[in-house]
Amino acid sequence: MAAFCCNCREEFPVADPAAALRMGKLYRLEDFPERLASRFASWRGDDEGGYLCGNCYFDLTDDD
Repeated sequence: MAAFCCNCREEFPVADPAAALRMGKLYRLEDFPERLASRFASWRGDDEGGYLCGNCYFDLTDDD
């Protein structure tokens, strides 16, 4: 099963955890600040953990 973003539900490749945020890549929810990751709390309990893509990250933090 391919990994997908818990916000947009699109499949993307999982990025190296040390890599800078980029559009078109997935990042583990646990690597984001709690104020952002808490929006997707139900996904963090999943066996695979949840992912957020760079596209959604930039959309969600646009106003910050």
